[in-house]
Amino acid sequence: MMAAVAKERFPGGRIMVVDDNAFDRSLIIGKMRAAMKDCHLIEIGESASAAPAVAESRPDLVLLDIRMPAPDGFAVLSRIRKLRDGGETKVVMLSSSTSPRDQRRAKELGADGYEVKPDSLAGYDRMIEDIAAKWLTRH
Repeated sequence: MMAAVAKERFPGGRIMVVDDNAFDRSLIIGKMRAAMKDCHLIEIGESASAAPAVAESRPDLVLLDIRMPAPDGFAVLSRIRKLRDGGETKVVMLSSSTSPRDQRRAKELGADGYEVKPDSLAGYDRMIEDIAAKWLTRH
């Protein structure tokens, strides 16, 4: 059901997942791939590579982990926003943090959204469904 909805909403889109944790990154990529078969998924494991990869590949959506070795996700977000056309790229921050301070900082730096990483596989399914509903709609 989720795959059909996402395909109708965002066929052929480019989604970049930036997370230094290989397990989390693999899990998110796998869930995205299952949900959105027609999307092109770009996987980035090192935060320093993220902004240059955004400049080169121009994704429609970036899912960006916050807690990474330097630079952290906040610094990467700031770099993305400084890129030519970087303001047009949708960026959703991913974090295990529920801190209002982190959410406020992400918003101040220009994040389009903030999703808390779930603690279960079913939670990841819901998170991907939520991301598809909120961010993967062409206007």
